[in-house]
Amino acid sequence: MAVSGTDNTQHCTPEHPVPVLHIHAKDDPLVLFNGGAGSNRLFSEEAVTDFVSVPDSVAKWVKLDHASPVPRRVLQVNGAYCDLYEATSGGAPVELCVTDTGGHSWPGGNKARAEESPSRAISANELMWDFFSAQPG
Repeated sequence: MAVSGTDNTQHCTPEHPVPVLHIHAKDDPLVLFNGGAGSNRLFSEEAVTDFVSVPDSVAKWVKLDHASPVPRRVLQVNGAYCDLYEATSGGAPVELCVTDTGGHSWPGGNKARAEESPSRAISANELMWDFFSAQPG
């Protein structure tokens, strides 16, 4: 589960596929949707140089989880969408939910971060509950 973050790990070899839900705003100024350093307001210059893009993070987990490489749109609302990369045999699903706005905040939350108000298009809490409660085991 990632909200407003990407996977910058150099090496990852999970013992088995794990379901992944990634939620990200297109206008995040800290962890840029298409990769890069952003404004780094929360980090020292030594701590962060670049973030991996959201598409690259999702592609990495689609491969690690043996999910379908072609997503299916499972949610489309004004200001947001979710695409599901379904689990293949022996794999795990990966879902990407994207908001148009909200910056580096929790979608559906109440707390604004700096000048950014959370997106109201979706609720991260509800998406997490729906996604993970649908998983076996």
